[in-house]
Amino acid sequence: MSKKEKETAVDSEQTVSYKDVVYKASELSPIQIDNFNHMADLKRKIDQATFNVRQLQGGIKHFEYELDESLKEAKDESE
Repeated sequence: MSKKEKETAVDSEQTVSYKDVVYKASELSPIQIDNFNHMADLKRKIDQATFNVRQLQGGIKHFEYELDESLKEAKDESE
């Protein structure tokens, strides 16, 4: 293997960072890799759930505003 090929192989090796330590994927056990993958997936799901909650809260505010406006209009019409 040439020097350039070795450098490319090293550069392209996957690494993961955990608690300020960088680990080579090739040095981790299948269970450790699985745990990293579970943690990454759970973090992604938490981010998605947080986004969904913010979106739902915005939807509630919108419909609350529409309800308030329609009640205000109905009250004005009855007077």
